[in-house]
This record gives sequence, C-alpha cells and structure tokens, in this order.
Amino acid sequence: MLAAHSLGHSRHIRRRQTDRRSGLLVWSRVGDVWIAHIDNAVAGCIERRGHTYRVLNWLGEPVDASLTLAGAKRYLEPSRLAAMRDEIYRRDTRQEAHLSGVIVTSVILLGGIAGTLLVQAPI
Repeated sequence: MLAAHSLGHSRHIRRRQTDRRSGLLVWSRVGDVWIAHIDNAVAGCIERRGHTYRVLNWLGEPVDASLTLAGAKRYLEPSRLAAMRDEIYRRDTRQEAHLSGVIVTSVILLGGIAGTLLVQAPI
C-alpha cells in the first residue's frame, strides 16, 4: 500500500510492505519501522536509528541493535522470540519460587514455635 503525502514542494511516500519469507513472521513496514507479526499479534519491531537498527521485543523493550536490517530481523526469528519468552518466564518463576520458599519457611518456623510453647505449657 502506498500513501503519498505532499508537504510543501517535497513529496514523501510512506510504504507498507509485507514480507512472508521468514517463516512464521509476517513483516510490515511503516516509514523507518518494521513490525513483526505472528498470527496477527505483534512479535516485536525494528526502528532505524541513524546507521543502526534497534530491535524492540513485544513489550516494547529494547533488546538488541544491529548494523543491518537482516541481522535485526534474525533477532526476532521465532527461536529467538521463544528464548526471550522463556527467559522472562524463568525470571518470573524464580521470583515466585523464592517467595514460596520464604512463606513455607515462615510457616514451618511459626508452627515449630507454637508446638514448643504448647508442649511446655502447664496442663
């Protein structure tokens, strides 16, 4: 899809391109931003910044930079997306496991104290 915008004497063309060659990813381009989609969900995007391409994940967080568009696109391939998702999941799981460990330790400690007090209490 081409959309032409006339600003004064200059004419700017904004292109929206779709590239289906990368397997699961469907790419669209608007200006200097390439957006990767998987099943109509945003998988990430690439912004051109001067001479580099900045890669953002699906949360909008910067995750990489590349000197080539092809290198930046490779970063968002499904295997890399799966690795990023798994790392986020592992980080959240570690935090939840740590919190669970603290809670279990506290319950055992309080149970031990209560049991000791009950055993030592005069009948």
